[in-house]
Parts: sequence; structure tokens; C-alpha cells
Amino acid sequence: MDKQLLEQNMQKMQTGDEQAFETVYNQTKKQVFFVIFSIIKDYGIAEELMQDAYIKIRKTIGQYRANTNAQAWIMSLSRNIAINTYNRRKREIITDEVENEYLFSSSNEDSMINNMLLKKLLTILDFEERQVVTLYTLGYKHREIATQLDKPLGTVLWIYSKAIKKLQKEVKGNE
Repeated sequence: MDKQLLEQNMQKMQTGDEQAFETVYNQTKKQVFFVIFSIIKDYGIAEELMQDAYIKIRKTIGQYRANTNAQAWIMSLSRNIAINTYNRRKREIITDEVENEYLFSSSNEDSMINNMLLKKLLTILDFEERQVVTLYTLGYKHREIATQLDKPLGTVLWIYSKAIKKLQKEVKGNE
């Protein structure tokens, strides 16, 4: 992702440039989706929240301060939307997917299996670990993750290491 181009388009968005919004969307949509998905752990809801995030970005673009970290601002806003939704959903009664498999069936079995494996792995990790691992697998460097999550680099490295060890232990335990 070209951070300079992102910054220029964020400034253009503040003047009402629709083409700039489209460019920002195309530059950041994968990262926004995976940040939200790492918190929510539900593909469909993550897609809906991604739309909500971009609506909020458009509504609050006037609050963005030029020449700050545009990517961090977008990810922070997206993460907050996901956290708020996660906290609301925590209080709801969740239908057990295993008991009601017919409700959640997918036409693409491989996709469903991969989704289940991903959900299983994400349940092993706590909230911070999921965020760090997801961002790292998206190609972010630990230093960039530290900036986005507003944590010291050492803390991010420790969280990542702890998460990888948990995943390795789980995989070895299932062999």
C-alpha cells in the first residue's frame, strides 16, 4: 500500500472527491476486512461491518488530520466498529452452528471447511493475539502493527510470539 497516495486521497476526500474515496476503498478494503474479521470471526457480519466502516469514514473524514497516519486512522475506526459490535453480540444468544448445521450449510464445502478451521484457530487466540497475527499475515511489519494498535514494539513482538506458540501447541496436540 502506497501511504503517500493514501494520504493524498484522504485529503481529496475531505474536499468531496468521489474518485478519491474509491481509491481509498480499493487500497484499504482487504486490511479493513481482516481487522474486522479478526475481532468478529464471522465472514458475513465482517462484510457488513466493513460497509459500515466505510460509511463512517465518509461521514467523519472532516475529523481526519492531514499528514497523520491515514492507514492507522482507518484501521482504528474499523477496529472500534468491530469491537462495539462484538460487545453487543456477546450479550445476544448465539445459535450453535453444530446443532443447526442445516442452517449454516454452504454450497462450497472447501470454503466452509477453511472457514471452520480459521474460526477454530482464532478461538485459540485471545483478542490482542488475533489482531496481531491477522495484521502480520496481511503483510504488516511488527513496527506498523505497533503503530496501528498504539502499543510498544516489544509488546507486539511478545504478543505475536506467544500467539504463534499457542497455535503450534494446538497443531501438535491434534497430530
